[in-house]
Amino acid sequence: MHADGDMGHLRFGLLTIGLAVVVEGLAGLGTGEAVISVEAGERLYATHCAQCHGDGQWVGARDGAAPLNARGHVWHHPDHLLVQWILHGKPPTEMPAFRDRLDETDARSILAYVKTWWSPGQQATQAELSARYKQAL
Repeated sequence: MHADGDMGHLRFGLLTIGLAVVVEGLAGLGTGEAVISVEAGERLYATHCAQCHGDGQWVGARDGAAPLNARGHVWHHPDHLLVQWILHGKPPTEMPAFRDRLDETDARSILAYVKTWWSPGQQATQAELSARYKQAL
């Protein structure tokens, strides 16, 4: 009888562990939340953007390319618009579309990296602008 009781506890313990693993696995499914990463943005920026926009000091920028740092104007635009320009280009400028190489998470990661070049005041102003723009959509 004692052995059966121990087997029952063992089965219950394994069932509990199994359910915990299943629930934990299901918790991440369907959330659709992408991970936006400054580190990934830095790598993606170096690969896709730096050849035109230069570095955070605008060193190496191509003529005609907008400065993306605090001295530039890009922080005056909401995230939604900036992501669209990265993915679909920005007519009538020479800014090309990157939708064949980058997805929205990549574009938002690049933007997160670029924002590190802005002052805290610029970041706050741009975040407020982005929130108002998103609310208006």
